[in-house]
Amino acid sequence: MVQLISISKVRSNLSSLVTQVAQTKQPVLVLRGNTPVVEIHPHYEIKDSLSKNLLSIRGSWDLRKEVKQVRKEVEERIKKIHNE
Repeated sequence: MVQLISISKVRSNLSSLVTQVAQTKQPVLVLRGNTPVVEIHPHYEIKDSLSKNLLSIRGSWDLRKEVKQVRKEVEERIKKIHNE
């Protein structure tokens, strides 16, 4: 599960955030306001992820489906953060 974190928290905790991502091997999605701006991944995970994504793309339909799922998950997490 991707952790959501504001850009201001990233600025003040970058060192510990990098350590966390490296140890847990879980990506972190950085938000500016309610908008996702960047995702931080462990170094090796990017290479593996790219290989898997390239193999899984069988046309634009599969890619659109994945993008819709990611957008839906991000929107749900943002709503959850605002409701807490």
